[in-house]
Amino acid sequence: MTNKTPYQTMTSQIALMNHLGVALASDSVVSFSSGRNYSTVNKIFSLAGRQPVAIMISGSANYVPGDVAWERVVGLFRQQVGDREFPELNDYVNAFQGFVTTHETLNSKKKNDLAIQEDLIEHFTNRIITAASAKEEMAYSSMLRDLPDYLPEVGDYFSEAIESRIDWLDGWRKEELERLSSDEEWTNHLFTVSKAHRHNAKEASAHFIRRHDCDRQSRRKMEELFIYHLAKFGSEMYWKSNTTVVFAGFGENQITPELTQMRVGADVSDCSFADFEYHEIRTREDYLDDGAIERHKEEENEGRKKWSGSAMLTPFAQSDEIQNILTGMHYDNHKTLRTWMPHYIFEEVKQDLLRLLEETEGVGKATMNRVTDALEKNSDSLTSTIKEEVRRGIYETRKKRRHTFRSVTSSVPMEELASFARTLVSLEAQIAHYSKRRRTVGGPIDLATITKEDGFLWVDTKQAIDESKNPRQLENRRDSANLR
Repeated sequence: MTNKTPYQTMTSQIALMNHLGVALASDSVVSFSSGRNYSTVNKIFSLAGRQPVAIMISGSANYVPGDVAWERVVGLFRQQVGDREFPELNDYVNAFQGFVTTHETLNSKKKNDLAIQEDLIEHFTNRIITAASAKEEMAYSSMLRDLPDYLPEVGDYFSEAIESRIDWLDGWRKEELERLSSDEEWTNHLFTVSKAHRHNAKEASAHFIRRHDCDRQSRRKMEELFIYHLAKFGSEMYWKSNTTVVFAGFGENQITPELTQMRVGADVSDCSFADFEYHEIRTREDYLDDGAIERHKEEENEGRKKWSGSAMLTPFAQSDEIQNILTGMHYDNHKTLRTWMPHYIFEEVKQDLLRLLEETEGVGKATMNRVTDALEKNSDSLTSTIKEEVRRGIYETRKKRRHTFRSVTSSVPMEELASFARTLVSLEAQIAHYSKRRRTVGGPIDLATITKEDGFLWVDTKQAIDESKNPRQLENRRDSANLR
């Protein structure tokens, strides 16, 4: 069994959208699990006709339930749709989801099962049982890999830590099952998942135990943990290898563009598509409407997230540097500002307050002791108050700066929109190149625009058909996902 999906499109992408249309920009790097990177992958696709619609992907380069390249999946969908136009953008999304999930050739139970097993093993190794991940990191390190040979107690420590964590998780699982035992719907769901995926849990637990040199008695515990995890979190994408798929553009009846994003991963319980988000351009209908982003709460009752605004600036995948530009604050600073800074502020204010009180005439030792005790006793609540104010300050600062970009973007022509999209992706790629050890984003930037009048247009693309070398392509067109 491999440790990871063979390759990922570790991507820098952005979609910029205003009332005129959409500009999409994407890098071209594909990263293999071996560590090799190639700047050749296509991540933006058009349909076969003149439809004003684009599809963009990031994350896993393959449709996981069938282990089929998205390039081929989109090509088959293009062929089925032909030059038909649908009334709404989400009619394309619904047609795509139905086509992909029901196409016999694209779906393989064996490959879907393998993906579930790999996802379980990787998730528990890298996120749940962190001692297992640390042990593997040491084994991969040229400086540390031989350490257990000289100090056997190091290997013993990791083995004991992994076994201890498995035992704790098993106890927690039993407590959770006891707590949920009165919920008949949950009990029936657990039974259904266990029946459908017991073979996956058995296979994954056996590989997990061998991979981490665990006691054979732990295999059964891991099997039951995997079953519980699939029942509890099987429909969620955070722990799976998955692809973000974006549809952007216009339906035949729409005069402003929309964008829909979703994530696609292994199918555990009829849920290979999940986490749908909808973005639309909101035309001004109120004097007080300044075009700021709004989240439509009523949509959440139906399990959907919907946003609207005068313009949309939506980055995907690796986007720390893009977000830094748009919000004025880098994600790397968030932990310091939100977690550590409130403690520093409280300690500094406390010391200044106590110093001022000591210097204040009439404040005696007894009062100082009472104040000091009160500050110590309420340190957690006071720090929490400071944290909330820091969080609010960060939020308002980010919101104000991003709205500045949104206000300008809402009215710029498509040529300017496309240029801005290219600039943002290029900056992300360049900064990542100089600040990270592996170049997981970069290469040629593909750039496309979608408007109601002109449909999908390439502004820049790394691939083009040489018509002099491929005359049959001109005479007998094929529905290719890379048709230029």
